[in-house]
Amino acid sequence: MIFTKMHGLGNDYVCINCFRERVEDPPGFARTLCDRHYGIGADGLILICPSKVSDFKMEIYNSDGSVAGMCGNGIRCLGKYVYERSLIKKTVICVETMAGIRTLYLDIENENHVRFVSVDMGIPIILPTIEINSFLLTPVSIGNPHVVYFVPNQPSEYPVEKWGPFLECHSRLKERSNVEFVQVVSQDRLRLRIWERGSGETLSCGTGACAAVVCAIQQKGLENKVLAEVPGGTLTISWNGNGEAVFLSGPAEFVFDVTVHM
Repeated sequence: MIFTKMHGLGNDYVCINCFRERVEDPPGFARTLCDRHYGIGADGLILICPSKVSDFKMEIYNSDGSVAGMCGNGIRCLGKYVYERSLIKKTVICVETMAGIRTLYLDIENENHVRFVSVDMGIPIILPTIEINSFLLTPVSIGNPHVVYFVPNQPSEYPVEKWGPFLECHSRLKERSNVEFVQVVSQDRLRLRIWERGSGETLSCGTGACAAVVCAIQQKGLENKVLAEVPGGTLTISWNGNGEAVFLSGPAEFVFDVTVHM
């Protein structure tokens, strides 16, 4: 079996081309491959599959084997993979996900190099804020569940490793949630750390950055185009308000290819 390690700003994935490979047990395979001590090491597993309704279908599993409905960094990796590996030669690609069909716009240079991928992430669902143990949290769905918390200091100084798992599985939330710890830096810039359900703290999270920006625009009056600084780099996110889709833009990179004899 051949698989490929990729990342979007350090949010890393094992990608498998299921047009030619077959994965019998995706949750178990994700747990094995994504283990950072006994496997390749990754935040999740992405299966690039045929689709009856789009150009491709993306199936994504967290490192603990749980299913993820959507992933902003992962879908950008898929876009780069399918174009540079010649599975498609269109620069506008539709991808079926558990959260619905998402449209990708590829920025190409030198004919075959994908510089950036912009993604229509769909219309966010923003719920009323709730308070849990003095945390004022805003639940947001970007195809998967998030809660956003504005920290009183820099995220780098905040005990994310303590409060991330506490909030992820809290009984007040309807389902396990990704948690964003967010600092407003300026009217067009955020800084955040992300605790992802099923993976722990990650260097980047596309849907999480989108959730943070949506809340910051709505609650803090930020501009409609925001730079979201995550530990792995910077994402560009645009949102024009209620009823409008969120757009996410950023790079994706290949790390290596591996052949495994099963």
